[in-house]
Amino acid sequence: QAKANYRRVCEIVFIVLQHLATKRPATMKVAISRWRATFFSLATAVELRYNEGEVLQVPNTKLTRQRWKDHMYYGKWIYIVLAIVAVFVTDLLYSTTEYRPPDERKVTVQFVSSSASMAETVEQTTEQILSAVLPMDETLERVEFFALNFSGDDSDYYGAQKFFVELAAGENDVYVGSRAVLNSIIDQGAAIPLDEYIDSGLITVPEGAQLYERREPIFDEQGNELGTGETRIYGFSTDPLVQMPAQTYMSNEGNYFIITSMSPNPETSALAMQELYALWSQPLPEPSPSADASAAAEEAASTPAPSSKASPSLSPEAEEGAQ
Repeated sequence: QAKANYRRVCEIVFIVLQHLATKRPATMKVAISRWRATFFSLATAVELRYNEGEVLQVPNTKLTRQRWKDHMYYGKWIYIVLAIVAVFVTDLLYSTTEYRPPDERKVTVQFVSSSASMAETVEQTTEQILSAVLPMDETLERVEFFALNFSGDDSDYYGAQKFFVELAAGENDVYVGSRAVLNSIIDQGAAIPLDEYIDSGLITVPEGAQLYERREPIFDEQGNELGTGETRIYGFSTDPLVQMPAQTYMSNEGNYFIITSMSPNPETSALAMQELYALWSQPLPEPSPSADASAAAEEAASTPAPSSKASPSLSPEAEEGAQ
C-alpha cells in the first residue's frame, strides 16, 4: 500500500512539472526541466530502494525519560537564564504599570533624622489616618511615611543632597525633624504658616506641644530675600508623640513638624498630622501577663539545667582519717 501511494504521488508531481514546462517561457522551461530531471532521479533511487526491500526509516522523536534527562543536563542553564529574565521583565512591568495616586490625592510625611527608620507597624498607623481623614477629604487615597537619614549638619553631604533634592522636587507634604533641618525649609520660603488653620478651627494645638514660631521671610518677585515679617506659627513640637521613638526610631523630644508650600493639599496634610498626634500621643500598650509568662517559660526552657553529679564516696581509710 505504501508503494502504491508513493507511485501515485510521484506520477502527480511528474505530470505537474511536465505541464509547467510546456506553459512557461523558454527560460522557465529549462529550469523546470532540470527540476523534473532531479525529481525523476530521486524518485528512481527511492523506487530502487523499495524494490530491494529496504524500508525508509522515520526519525524516532519519542520523548523518553533518558532523553529528557540528557536535555536538561545540557540545556539547564538556558532555562535558568530564561527564568531570571522572565522574573526581571515581570517585576519591571509591574513597577512601571503599578497604579500610583497623583500628588493631590495622597499625603506624604518625611521623618528626617540621622537614625530615622520606619517600623513595620507604621503601615497600620497610615491606614488609621486614611480612614479618619477620608470622610473630610473623599479624594484622599493614600497616606505614606518615609524616613530620610540626615542630621542637618553640612558635613553630612549625602543626606543634605538628598534632602534638598526632594525638597526642590516637592516630593513630600510634611517634614518632621529638628529645628536645624526645618529652619532651612522656612528660610527658603517653602513652609506654610498654620495661623489660619488654627484660627479657623481646622486644627488645634495638641496638648503638651510647643509652638514652632518663626518670623516669616519676605521675598521679591525674583526670589531675593528682602527681610522678615511678622512672627508666624509653622508647626508644633512632637513632644506628645510618645510612640514616635518606637515607630520611627527617632526621638520625639526637640523635633517639630511643618507643611511645605509645595504641597497640593495642605489642609488635608494638616488634618492627617492632627490625627497622627491623636494616635501616637497614646501610651504604648503594655505587654500582657500571658506574654510575660510565655517569655519566662521560653527563657527557662532555653537555660540549661545544672548538672547533678553524685559526690564521690570516701574510702574507708579516708573516713577513718576524717573521724
